[in-house]
Amino acid sequence: MRRLIAGTWMFALLISIIATVAAAGSWYWYDVTVPKFGGSTTTYNQTKQSYDNASWCSYLVGADYKINGRLEFVNNDAASEWVTDIGDHTLVVYPTWAGPGQVVHMRLATQWWTPVDVQAQGYWSPDNPGGKPC
Repeated sequence: MRRLIAGTWMFALLISIIATVAAAGSWYWYDVTVPKFGGSTTTYNQTKQSYDNASWCSYLVGADYKINGRLEFVNNDAASEWVTDIGDHTLVVYPTWAGPGQVVHMRLATQWWTPVDVQAQGYWSPDNPGGKPC
């Protein structure tokens, strides 16, 4: 019986470790005002943990407007293509050419015809931590 319990604990521990490795990185909250007429702003910088795709979970984009986003290195050079026309409760997983240890942030931009500043809230990750927080 002891052997069965110990084996069960070891199996659970192994599954937990595999799940942690497979789901690298963390979700980071943002709450920003994105300037009108194609203006943009950035999130805080974070360090990429893996070679996995980046993830963006847009929770709220004010007044039913749409925004665009991409991953950037700290010098503001692109680390991914633009992801466009993102609204409320949208999860996007997209490729990035940033690797582990590189510091990146998200750039969020309004569309060029958006006549007002837009409030945007959500989560992003330079990795793909799994789950859907929004």
